[in-house]
Amino acid sequence: MILKIFSPNNLTLLRIILMLPAVYFLFNNYVISSFIFAILAVLTDFFDGIIARKYNIISNFGSILDPIADKVLIITLLTSFYFLNYIPFWFILISNTRDIFQLLSIPILILYKKINFKVKPKTLPKWATALKFIIILICYIFSIFHYYRLNNIYFLALLFISTLLEFYILITFVPRFIQIYQRKHDTFE
Repeated sequence: MILKIFSPNNLTLLRIILMLPAVYFLFNNYVISSFIFAILAVLTDFFDGIIARKYNIISNFGSILDPIADKVLIITLLTSFYFLNYIPFWFILISNTRDIFQLLSIPILILYKKINFKVKPKTLPKWATALKFIIILICYIFSIFHYYRLNNIYFLALLFISTLLEFYILITFVPRFIQIYQRKHDTFE
């Protein structure tokens, strides 16, 4: 019973739900409350993977849903921090372009083309996602301590590195999308 409630797919759906109060509290200046909901959302990402591997509950649906939940959470929080002047536009443009393009590819392939595909991310996209979570954490720290400087050289360097990773992943994703669309390959890596 407990395993059903805390199934990997349920935890993934919970991640999307937890994003809503995180954003609400962030825009209403309850930053610590927002941070708590964001941490809970990130923890669901951590635990859904552990549970899926430990109990061998790995499904194709879950392997597609998990990165969708990650992208929805990341796009929403990073865009929120952009509107709160913690992140520059150039970073949001590249980061969200990659994530939105990847999100849009799913209904195109599944609903329009009726193509079954697998998602097996390589190390670099996982590190890029982890880096975006670190950027979100830094934005929360800046927000909690009312540090509004977009010209912090270390933070800008981190954003620049993340942007380079995002750009590289985007330009390698497009050819793979085309291969899957043309049914020449079946796995996003």
